[in-house]
Amino acid sequence: MKYLSVPAMFTNEYLEKLNQMNKENKRGIKIYETYGSIPGYLVGSIRPSNTLKSITKEELFSYIKKGKELGIGFNYIMNSTVLDGFEYNKELKMEVINFIKELVSVGLSKITISVPYLIKLVRKYFPNLHIVASICMEISSLQGLEDVRELGVNSVVMAKDTNRDFKLLRNILKNKGELSIKLLCTTPCIFKCSDLIYHMNFSSIQDNKLKNSYQMTGKVIPHTAVRCQMRRLKNPVEFIKSPWIRPEDLDYYNKIGIEYFKIDGRDKTEDYNLEVINAYMNEEYDGNLLYLMQNYYPKNSLEFLTIDKLPNFKLGVFLDNKLLNNFINYFYNEGNPCNEGCQNCNYCENWKEKAIQIKDENIEKYMKVLLKEEEERFDI
Repeated sequence: MKYLSVPAMFTNEYLEKLNQMNKENKRGIKIYETYGSIPGYLVGSIRPSNTLKSITKEELFSYIKKGKELGIGFNYIMNSTVLDGFEYNKELKMEVINFIKELVSVGLSKITISVPYLIKLVRKYFPNLHIVASICMEISSLQGLEDVRELGVNSVVMAKDTNRDFKLLRNILKNKGELSIKLLCTTPCIFKCSDLIYHMNFSSIQDNKLKNSYQMTGKVIPHTAVRCQMRRLKNPVEFIKSPWIRPEDLDYYNKIGIEYFKIDGRDKTEDYNLEVINAYMNEEYDGNLLYLMQNYYPKNSLEFLTIDKLPNFKLGVFLDNKLLNNFINYFYNEGNPCNEGCQNCNYCENWKEKAIQIKDENIEKYMKVLLKEEEERFDI
């Protein structure tokens, strides 16, 4: 079996659609949970609260109950990577514990945490609650796995950069014991990005109490977004090197023993998320693979060809998913020396030439915007 963890959109209609997908699927794939949080509440998450749907506690509780009725669990995300120290204040600690008690009382199935101290705290007061070690903990080794096992977690979302390291994944699975291992499929992130920790921390403070000290004003594009896009557009091979997992490639991971997969998108629309989920439920997608990572890329070849006539801006890069068949074989057979650098390997470069198309004029216009932002970023 394969199990999908998908973003919560907090409507009964959305849950009903997911339930229908489960009923109709004949491929041995099930949506087993949705995940989400109340924006800006207590610990927070790594999604800025202004990008998330605003919900009340009562709406959340009702949503959890509805999902439980349909056999779809709920995973509360409490994975901010930086806090203001409130976790050491007795009254505020109790506020977190009491909130989790409320969640458990209405049917919470799992909770995802990044801070080791909070994992131990939650485990002390909730010995039977399923705790997930967040992807933000960057677990990428057996030593890291043993460390979080000692903390008391039940599941681990592996660091995204491990997705193509099948030698490591096989070793992790061999030594996981009773732990469940989950991989994120829809990551647009640059492989081994040096901005990763800063980006997680910067996003975290926009969804917890540290937001009160937030100094950024106006419509400024964060450094992480500017640098990330510029790196990819200057070196399109980075689109190939990003550790995404194609819908068609779930079987490769399932064969070695990985059953749990995560779809990103809490900050996206319901309709978009349903499109992405449907692709992974069917294990097939005919279009731009990058669209499954971010909705500002053209969806298909028609949108790419008519990009200048589209009502909303789309970034002119097209990674033809159908041309990527067999791409994963090299990694599955442990041919990847990725951690040793790309100097003696042209594998991704060769696939870039085969599968990527770029609208030069569109990209040139966008690069001018990014360059202006970068120049202003370092002005004093």
